[in-house]
Amino acid sequence: VRGRTFNPAACGRELSRQGHGAERFYEGLRHLASFAHPRQMEARESLAVSATPGRSMVSGNRHFWCSDLMVHHRPGFCFSVRVPSPRVWNNDWPCGGEGTVLHHMADGATFLMRDGDEYRDIYPVWNWRQIPGTTAPQHEGKLNPDALRLRGERGFAGGASDGTVGSAAVEFVRAGLSARKAWFFFNDSFVALGADIKCAYEVPLRTTLNQCLLRGQVFISAQKGALREGEYRLGPGSIFRHDGFEYHVIDGVGTLLLGPQTGSW
Repeated sequence: VRGRTFNPAACGRELSRQGHGAERFYEGLRHLASFAHPRQMEARESLAVSATPGRSMVSGNRHFWCSDLMVHHRPGFCFSVRVPSPRVWNNDWPCGGEGTVLHHMADGATFLMRDGDEYRDIYPVWNWRQIPGTTAPQHEGKLNPDALRLRGERGFAGGASDGTVGSAAVEFVRAGLSARKAWFFFNDSFVALGADIKCAYEVPLRTTLNQCLLRGQVFISAQKGALREGEYRLGPGSIFRHDGFEYHVIDGVGTLLLGPQTGSW
């Protein structure tokens, strides 16, 4: 949880629900703080912290090995990454027509949050083949709901943490795409690396850095002043800043796109 929002990687098909948030989580926390038990003081302290927007109840790094999700909290921000493995299904069941486009939510999905509202209700306008942190073929047409629920194909997937910093890695293989990817989480930053990326399809292949709501101004190293709506080219050594985060492109070329999007729940 960050602010009033659950981590998108941990929500499953509930992302399909407009206004989905962590209200019930905090309701449970209020109950835990209201009666005597060995951890009542911890619950009260957590509740006091959670009442402050953008604050986190915890600070540190943990790899949740039962879901291959690594979460990295600091007082001012949170990073997370979820990788596929043969131990875990990538999604829950798409009941009631919900969550039918979540194909890549476990394929290295990486989220950057300060107050938790960076992705709030963004999902109707997301490009679901460009989930933050993922490498995916950019096929045309709709995602196939019959190919939604899968396990990872290679056992080399997981993470290691000492409680403060950590790293996650995966040898990714699925439907003609293979890649080796790793994430290293430090005190105030993280590094994401990809190597040996191959695709059997003759379609564009993209690794997405982020796809979030535009909040405030955006600056890029190659331009003077704040950027306007439009498309900007990125290359090795490019640096751009948005919403309290600074992005460094180590290698490769790509684009930075700023502008309105439309969609429907």
